[in-house]
Amino acid sequence: MSVLENERLAREQSQAQLKALQRHLDPHFLFNSFNTLYGLLRTAPEQAETFLLSLGELYRYITQVQDQQVVPAATEWALVQHYVQLL
Repeated sequence: MSVLENERLAREQSQAQLKALQRHLDPHFLFNSFNTLYGLLRTAPEQAETFLLSLGELYRYITQVQDQQVVPAATEWALVQHYVQLL
């Protein structure tokens, strides 16, 4: 496989992953996130702060890169870290 073919496949994989993530970030996901945040605010305020920051970063990422063809790997890695914080 050529270098260009590898790059194209990597780009397509990244786009597929982004689309899958966007499908998960529907209103139902946001509603569940708010319920989780409510529970954390009552029981673990420090965790609630981290959760809210990660949720904000996740949505910021989605709105900023939704039309980009190429996203830096470091940016995607940061997204994964924020998403894991929400689980």
